[in-house]
Amino acid sequence: MVKSLFNITGLQPVLNIISEMDNLWLKFIDHSGERILTSHRKQPCNFCSLIRKSPEGARMCHASAQNILKTMDPCIKASNYTCHAGLTQVTVPIFFDGEPLGALICGEILENCPTQQQKYDILKLAAKLKLAPPELERAYAEIPVLGTGKVRLVGRLLETIVDFMMQIYNSRLKAEKLKAEKALKVAELKALQLQINPHFLLNALNIIYMLSLMEEANETQKLIRALSGLLKNNLQKGRSMVTLGEELAAVDDYLLIQRTRFGERLQIRKKVDPALLQVEVPLLILQPLVENAVVHGIEPKEEAGLLKIMGWLEEDLVCFSIEDNGVGMDNLRLAEVQKYIVSTEGNNESMGLYNVHKRCQLLYGPAYGLQISSTLGKGTKVLLVLPSGLKTPVYDSRGHQETNLQVYNR
Repeated sequence: MVKSLFNITGLQPVLNIISEMDNLWLKFIDHSGERILTSHRKQPCNFCSLIRKSPEGARMCHASAQNILKTMDPCIKASNYTCHAGLTQVTVPIFFDGEPLGALICGEILENCPTQQQKYDILKLAAKLKLAPPELERAYAEIPVLGTGKVRLVGRLLETIVDFMMQIYNSRLKAEKLKAEKALKVAELKALQLQINPHFLLNALNIIYMLSLMEEANETQKLIRALSGLLKNNLQKGRSMVTLGEELAAVDDYLLIQRTRFGERLQIRKKVDPALLQVEVPLLILQPLVENAVVHGIEPKEEAGLLKIMGWLEEDLVCFSIEDNGVGMDNLRLAEVQKYIVSTEGNNESMGLYNVHKRCQLLYGPAYGLQISSTLGKGTKVLLVLPSGLKTPVYDSRGHQETNLQVYNR
């Protein structure tokens, strides 16, 4: 996710210049501690490299790195963290929408010239890790000593870099928002143009439904009622959000129609946590996924197919799984579909998936949307992930969606 938010390539020469000033080592890590980018010196200093040759030393270094991530606070900017060996690392945390993304770190350095006690501690560390004391002492003497004032300046410099990175991202976010608003206006115009025929069809269906009542054609009544329900759901004016209960009712209407068409060839298994039924979700967020599974997964299959619809809460997430045992996709085709849904325009074959994924990301952020897996001859699984409690997007007086982007509180 960090790579998708920022221009990592543009950051590289900046880190290199800072690194060359005092032979510093800078790294950009994600929330798990993985290095996304480092300055031209790719590895830690000789002192740290020696320590990490010992299994116990490597464990202690890893624990120190994890402590940095655990103690990151969005209310604090640059902070100085002291590792188990007494070295300082200047750390600036990066937060997005209140969630930690990673950090920009400068290390390993000494704030002041080492005292006799610190030198003695290094000898004790060498004995503990079964390392050669003279070699470790020489490596320790090579560590840059910056002084408290210079360390503070390095912290301010890293803060400035992170601020600039977030300003660039905010500008990109605004540009994408304007583009999405323009696309939405075009879509609304097309929708208004297309509403004439659906309204006529809905009225015609109501007339046919009344005739089926008079003729006591019960199965026809059910089918027409389901189709009318689908049309009404698609034509809802002024509503961009519905409850999951309403969305699942539209899915049931769609499946009733398809069961009439496929008969026993279409088997359905549905299990949804009742606690989800009142959760608000974007309109038409599930039905396109179900339709995709039926049309592209089960319909081409010669024998009967099984469609499984599962919904559950997982910590702070609402999860829905739409899975079929249809024809599936090979790795090449799966890669194409995954590419299409994250593209700027999608394509006709995957428009339903693209539409759902794009709306989720525009409304709730890049961490949400669809995850697709498939095996040729065995079927396809689409996982929809949304934030639990689902905050309804807030719009200002002009109809523009308000965002909640947080780097860190000042």
